[in-house]
Amino acid sequence: MRKFIIIVLSLLIATYSFAFADNIHHSIKNKIYFILGISPGSGIVDNDEIDFITGATKVGFKTGGSCELNIAKSRHHLETGLTINYQPQTISYNDSGSGFIGKRKMKLVILHLPISYNLHLFHDEYNKPLLITKLISYFTYIPFDGVADEGNVPDYTLEKFSREIAFSITFFPFYSNWGVNFEGSRGVAKLYQDKYHRFSEQAVGGYSGVAWSIQYRFE
Repeated sequence: MRKFIIIVLSLLIATYSFAFADNIHHSIKNKIYFILGISPGSGIVDNDEIDFITGATKVGFKTGGSCELNIAKSRHHLETGLTINYQPQTISYNDSGSGFIGKRKMKLVILHLPISYNLHLFHDEYNKPLLITKLISYFTYIPFDGVADEGNVPDYTLEKFSREIAFSITFFPFYSNWGVNFEGSRGVAKLYQDKYHRFSEQAVGGYSGVAWSIQYRFE
């Protein structure tokens, strides 16, 4: 039932984002983007230094919209918006010495508020870019974290607020308004902590993401 509610809410947000962008792009000279994609390799970074812990991720998805502002009529732009990610993941424990044998299944809904610097490259005669590169700083919030434990697993904490940095490339074939985007992100603060994810390097317990998406550009 919860999964159904998440899917319905995500579809509503996607529909609203598309309609919102369509309504306002006529009133401003800057570009509006609608985003819909999948995140096949995203999730909490597990502690791979310990053999009896594995963190298997599943394919998630993302949707949202953003607005890009041109800086002094140049190739340089700033962008912000809102995306919603649904990311399932399972962390398995097999530590017989400590008595922790089981699984923790998580279904995270993550809101991303991006602030990015964009560089437009290879323009055509209508000043449309063929390629856009982005350096992104994300502020994240988890409004819903469905967690189901199986067996005996350690206690945990999950931070509602976190931060990420990301780099992305968007390619617009034949200078069209439809684009293909690849993005890789890395958490700069711990998101998940338990007995095995607390006293280790910074990346462990943070969020790491790889996503492919389709973008439509309103002009």
